[in-house]
Amino acid sequence: MSFQTDGGGVQFRCNDIKILTSGSTWSTRLSQIGKVKGEILICTYSLPNLDYVQGIFAKRPYGIKMIANSRFRHKAQQIKALYPEIEVGLLEDMHKKTLLIEPQTIFIGSANFGKSGWRENCVGFHSPDMFEFCRAEFYMDWQEAEKVRGE
Repeated sequence: MSFQTDGGGVQFRCNDIKILTSGSTWSTRLSQIGKVKGEILICTYSLPNLDYVQGIFAKRPYGIKMIANSRFRHKAQQIKALYPEIEVGLLEDMHKKTLLIEPQTIFIGSANFGKSGWRENCVGFHSPDMFEFCRAEFYMDWQEAEKVRGE
């Protein structure tokens, strides 16, 4: 039985997939952020402390949109104040953990953005088709998200 595209998701083919285990972190996945030319899109339930954010976003403090759960409003406001060119949105029901790096890299895992300390897993894909599907999903969430304003 093969997957089908339906209301629950999209079926796609991909020749480049990697399963990542506890040795892989958000910091590792974003270590080359300064070399990325396209947009970076992040969905997460929680937000990390500012030291962790600075260690990543200082390399490229622009061209990033992220959506977090509304429970982390204060941290979102801190990030927005520190990096005004990074766009931050909040949703009450956000629980996804995804990272999209244009043009075709997608990471979907169990860890929230930040340093976990838990046994986590993640799957990475290089797929233009999946990227476009996930980007469209991100922007549907983005339209509903409350945007965090700079203070």
